[in-house]
Amino acid sequence: MKQKYSSYREEYLSSKGRFYRRSQNAKLLGVCSGLSYRFNLNLTHLRIVVAVAAIFFTAPVIVGYCVTALLTDRI
Repeated sequence: MKQKYSSYREEYLSSKGRFYRRSQNAKLLGVCSGLSYRFNLNLTHLRIVVAVAAIFFTAPVIVGYCVTALLTDRI
């Protein structure tokens, strides 16, 4: 029953147009998982893009990831 409620809550909150970090499928803090869910992107492809971007732009990607994790709510 809890899973059904969680799914309904997640669907309701994401329909409001806000971005939330998702604990489901999260590896670190759920930022990539939330972005992929919100914008209907492939999670694996998004993680690869973030990893490659972190190689070339390490500081901005890490700071952006941490700031996004701190400022967003977790579902």
